[in-house]
Amino acid sequence: MEKKNEIYLRALEPDDYRQTIGWRNDAGLWNMLGGMRRFVAAAYEKNWMEEAACGSGDADVRLAICLAQTGQMIGIVSATAINRVNGSCVSHLMIGDPASRGRGYGSEALRQMARYMIDEQRIHRFEAKVLADNVASIRALEKVGYRREGLLRESVFKEGRFQDQVVMALLAPELR
Repeated sequence: MEKKNEIYLRALEPDDYRQTIGWRNDAGLWNMLGGMRRFVAAAYEKNWMEEAACGSGDADVRLAICLAQTGQMIGIVSATAINRVNGSCVSHLMIGDPASRGRGYGSEALRQMARYMIDEQRIHRFEAKVLADNVASIRALEKVGYRREGLLRESVFKEGRFQDQVVMALLAPELR
């Protein structure tokens, strides 16, 4: 089902930390992501959001995912480690709002981000690393056209054990 008109992407705003601090402290959400879980104070999150919204020029592209009908921010989609010479980047997705998960919004956000990066930033290759147990994220990436390229065995330590990550990539002509 097409979600194109149900969400839109926008620049992060410094006050978005008020929404994301709850996501940052949601253990269930962080157990699905590759990054290390930390206890995060509102002041830390506010600083991170201000830097993401106002800092570092064109080093990273981080955008809010919002519902078109209400304007509610439901997640963040990002392109980081942008390599302008090779036309590559690393893509990240987080649907922080539990009620918005499993509805196709993540795939559509990845699709919109990829289209922007291809058309405006000359990006040709997108790479993502996903916990091997995160079937929903793997499926979201596949729906956009990402392909599995490999497995990083026991590459992250989460929940008291080492876990595998699936490496996936999308080339510009493969975008669906």
